[in-house]
Amino acid sequence: MGDAMTMIGPPYLRLDLRLHGSEVSRAREATARALTDLGHLELVGDGQTVVSELVTNALHQNSRDGSPARHVPFVLYENDGRPLVEAWDAILGEVPRIKCATEEDLGGRGLLIVNDLAARWGYRHATLWPNGPMWKCVWALLK
Repeated sequence: MGDAMTMIGPPYLRLDLRLHGSEVSRAREATARALTDLGHLELVGDGQTVVSELVTNALHQNSRDGSPARHVPFVLYENDGRPLVEAWDAILGEVPRIKCATEEDLGGRGLLIVNDLAARWGYRHATLWPNGPMWKCVWALLK
């Protein structure tokens, strides 16, 4: 799932989310508005779920001790007419992967949900601005 997507056109939505759990709902609400505006009403429910998982993971990563991040960049593009969402974190050493959570585990199912609801998902390392530090972008192409 590590292959990169080709970004086409400017982002439709860009948010710098604070490192606070309430920002997940802000990203969900903004995603619902953007998908509706773009004519993808049928993707609102699944899109909000995918965004919840990606943003929650990025918040968790960027809130860890030692992370230089002070926010979570979140972006929604239209890529060949299909919505693509991205959540960025500054922890490069951890590769996102689907985990096998047990019934007792409180977490660990996020990327399994993303895998089920997205047409594709993956990650890449890139800079957010010219000459800036490397970040990890986890993305999902909605279906």
